Amino acid sequence: MAHPANPFAVDRRSLFAVSALALGAASLWRPTSSFAASQPGDWPAWAPPQSRLESDISGLRARAVDIRRFGASCNGTTDDSAALERAIAGGAPAVMISGPMRLTRPVAISRAFGIFGQGKGPHLIWAGPTGSPLSVSPESNDPASFVRNIVVDGIHATTIASQRSKTVMLRAVNIRGLKVTRCTADGIGLASVGHLRMDGSGYDRAKGSVTVDPAVLAGFSPNSLDDLNEDIYISDNTVDYGAYQGSILRFNMARRVIAVGNEGKYAKISWWGGGAKHDQGGMPQFLRRVSEVYIADNTMRGANGGVYGNNGQKVVVARNRISDMSDVGVDFEGCMDCIAYDNRVTNAGNFCYSTFYVARNIVFRNNYGEQDGTIPETIRREKMSKIGAQRGLSMAALQSGGFATSLDAITVSFIGNEFVYSGPGQLGVCTPSYFGSMVFQGNRLRNVTVDWTYRATDRLVIKDNVLLFDRPGNKPMVLIGGSAPKGEISGNRVELATALPAESVAIGYTVASNRIDLAIRNNAVNASAARALPLIVSVKRNIQGNAQISGNTVGGVVVSPVLKRPNSRFDGNKTGEGRAITPNFMARGLLPTP
Repeated sequence: MAHPANPFAVDRRSLFAVSALALGAASLWRPTSSFAASQPGDWPAWAPPQSRLESDISGLRARAVDIRRFGASCNGTTDDSAALERAIAGGAPAVMISGPMRLTRPVAISRAFGIFGQGKGPHLIWAGPTGSPLSVSPESNDPASFVRNIVVDGIHATTIASQRSKTVMLRAVNIRGLKVTRCTADGIGLASVGHLRMDGSGYDRAKGSVTVDPAVLAGFSPNSLDDLNEDIYISDNTVDYGAYQGSILRFNMARRVIAVGNEGKYAKISWWGGGAKHDQGGMPQFLRRVSEVYIADNTMRGANGGVYGNNGQKVVVARNRISDMSDVGVDFEGCMDCIAYDNRVTNAGNFCYSTFYVARNIVFRNNYGEQDGTIPETIRREKMSKIGAQRGLSMAALQSGGFATSLDAITVSFIGNEFVYSGPGQLGVCTPSYFGSMVFQGNRLRNVTVDWTYRATDRLVIKDNVLLFDRPGNKPMVLIGGSAPKGEISGNRVELATALPAESVAIGYTVASNRIDLAIRNNAVNASAARALPLIVSVKRNIQGNAQISGNTVGGVVVSPVLKRPNSRFDGNKTGEGRAITPNFMARGLLPTP
C-alpha cells in the first residue's frame, strides 16, 4: 500500500483553518457539475476506479425524469410523498428534484433507482413523525434478497424543526450498490445501512458465547461473507446534524465500503460487524462481518467518535481530520488487519487512537494526536454523553475487555506518530491494557508519557521514540515504562526542558511474571543534573531469564537484586555528565503509581 507524504510537514494551523471553514459550510448546496477531487493514490485495489463510479452517477443523472411529471408540486408545503411513490412504481430510472419536495412518510424503494437534486435546494424536506424519508429494503423482506443500485446525488435534505436530530436521510436494509454523493444534510443524518438478519429479532448477542457466534445463530454464514451488504460509496457530502450526535454513515454487516471527502458537524462514520465482546461474537475465530473498507479524507467533529466500529477486517482509515469527540478519535473494536495513517485527531474525551477487545494486526502510522485540555468543557457545553472518564489526556490506548488470556488476539503497533499534550497542569498519557504484542516505535511526543505497564502482557517494544517535556505535570510519572516479560526499550531520547515532580522516573519496568527477557539499552535522557531521572527495574518475585541494561544515559540505575544473574549485563550506563553508573540493586516498589 502506498502511503502519502508525511503529514507533519504540513502547516497544521492552515490545515485546521481549512477544516473549520469546511465545517461551517453545511447549509450550502453542493455543486453537481463535477466531483470534488481526483482519485487518491492509495485507492483500494478491490474498488472500481473512482472515475467509473462518478461516470455511472452522471450517466444515470442524464436519464432522470422531472419529479413534477408524477404530480409533485415541489413548493415545500404540499405533501409530495405520493408523487415519489408513483415515480418508483411507474418504472422511472431516476427522478430530478429542482424545488423543495416535502415528504411526510417514509417512501419505500425496492428496486434500482436514482434521486438527483438540481439547483440550490432544499430538495427534500422531511416532515414525517418517524423513520427515514428514503427507506430502501427488499419488497419480499427476505434476508437473502438485496436491493441493487441506489443513487442519491446532489440532494439538499433538511427537516422541520420538531424533527431535528432524529433520523437519517436514507436508510437502506439489504443493499448492494449504494451511492450517496454531493448531498447536504441539515438537521438530519445522511445514511445508514442495515441487514434484515440483524435488524429483526434474529440477532441476539446474549445468545453468544466463546464457542457460539450469535451471527451464525441469526442465519449468517459461518465461513463466508457472501451474505453481507456490498459496494457502498459515500462521497463529498456535508452533514450538519445540529446537535450531538449524528452520522455521515453507519454501516452494519457490509463489505466493500468507501467513505471519502465528507464533512460532518456533530457527525461521524461508524460500523458494526457483530458483537465484539468475547462472549457476544468477538472471539478471534469468528468472522469479522465488516470487511474491505476505505475511510479517507473526511472531516468530523462533535460526536462520540470520529471513525470507529466493531468487528471489522481490512479497514483503512486515512487522512481524516477529527476533533472534539466525547469518546474516541479513531477506534478499532474487535478488529483485525486494519491500519490508520496520516489522520489528525484533536481533543477526544477518552482516547485519540485506540483499540478495544480483539485487535489483531492493527497499525497506527504517521498520525497526529493532540489534547489541549478543552474537551471536558466542550463535553459539558455540548451536553455530550457520559462515556468513561473523559479527561482528555490519552493519546493512544488499548482496552482488552476480556481477552487477557488470548495471546494472538491483541497485536498493535504505533509507528511514526506525533502526540502532543498542550493543556494545563497535567501530562498526556498512553493508556495500557493487555496485549500479546505491542510495538511503539519512531514516535514523537511532547509532554506525553509512554508507560505501557500492565499486569499481564507478553511482548513489548518501545524503540527510537523522542519525548520532549517542557511542562512539569502535577504528579510523579514514569516517562517510559512497561511490564511485559519479553521487553525491549532501546534508542529512545528524552529531552527534559523543565524539572518534573519529585520521584518521577525516566524509564521504569515492573515484572510480575516468573520469567524475563529484557533489554533496556542505548536510551538517553538529556537533562541537567538537577533534572536527572533514574532508570528503575522492579521484579516482584524470583525469576528466570536475563536482563541487559546497558549504554543508557540516565540519572541512575536501580535494579531488583534477583536480576543480578550471571548472564545479565549492566554495563556502559552513565550520567549526562559522562560519569559511569554502578547499578544499585534494591528496586522493589520504587515506581510511582500510574
